[in-house]
Amino acid sequence: VAGLSRLFHAQQDSLGNRWFTRGVADLNAKKFDPAVLEFHTALRYSRDNYSYQLNLAEALIGLGRTSEAYSYLINLWEQEPEDGLVNLALARIAAQTGGTNQALRYYHNAIYATWPGDGEQQRRAARVELIEYLLKINAKAQAQAELMALAANLGDESAEQAHLGDLFLRSQDYQHALSA
Repeated sequence: VAGLSRLFHAQQDSLGNRWFTRGVADLNAKKFDPAVLEFHTALRYSRDNYSYQLNLAEALIGLGRTSEAYSYLINLWEQEPEDGLVNLALARIAAQTGGTNQALRYYHNAIYATWPGDGEQQRRAARVELIEYLLKINAKAQAQAELMALAANLGDESAEQAHLGDLFLRSQDYQHALSA
């Protein structure tokens, strides 16, 4: 019985992985409809798989079904509140729906979160996205504070410095814009 049980679970895992792989390929190709179906199928074989749920949420966001995506993301956030991908996705949804305080909280969580791969690059990109959001909602003082933090962690690359200067200019901090 134990051997049959292991075989059954191995087959379940294999089928879930197969559907997940198809979903990732469709998600990367921006084919969101089939990706959603494939991730749903993968979740039938492994209901609590974190990666399956995260990718399903991304596909749902691609389709504009943010309320469904939010449900998956908030569940994932409760499991791992320090996940940068989840926090950034929640910040984007909050920003789209006008939840400024929530958006700011999730953006800050994303900036200080754990990230797969090059975490520093991801944190910097999250901070730039936050700055763009603050400029969009005309919160220039907050944007300037975030820009100061970004400037402290930015390299000497001329393209990065030029973008930083542009952001300072848009936040009406002309002195720092000139020096950048």
